[in-house]
Amino acid sequence: MTALDVHLADAEKQAAALVKGLKRLRRAAAEGAVSVLPAALAAVRADAERAGEPLEAAAAALDYDVAGAFNSGAWLDELAAAARAAGVTLVRRDGRVTAYPVALRLDARAQGVRVGRKLEKRIRPSFLAAQLKALQQRPERFNARQFLDRLFALYESKARAEDPAWRSDKPVSRPAVRAV
Repeated sequence: MTALDVHLADAEKQAAALVKGLKRLRRAAAEGAVSVLPAALAAVRADAERAGEPLEAAAAALDYDVAGAFNSGAWLDELAAAARAAGVTLVRRDGRVTAYPVALRLDARAQGVRVGRKLEKRIRPSFLAAQLKALQQRPERFNARQFLDRLFALYESKARAEDPAWRSDKPVSRPAVRAV
């Protein structure tokens, strides 16, 4: 993909040169500089022809086999390196890939990566690593303290039903209760 970036940067430079030449040509036409017009028009035509060359090279660089990269594991290796560089911990275990708080699934048929439930079509490893970093820095939706408080309140009511003498503030053996 870096070769594609280089070709697209070249195409952008060529397009900028073309626009600059067109502006000169338009200014010369507006000022009535008839003697300059033929040479300026020839320069713009040459710039227009050169502008297509980097685009042809970019089109040739687009030959990226997503399914092959996913299946071989090469793409995951690139993602792991990009994640390390971004400060994201990527865990690969038993054929599953996770980056807390989401699981990643490679979808070669859709040419994307499922991040949680969402299909992400932008699969450049550095971009995806930055997205994962942003997900990790998002405030947590799950309030563990509130969950544990509610779970303990439920346990407390069930435990008192099992053993009416039991109190949560007494450090004695706690009765076992069914969670179902």
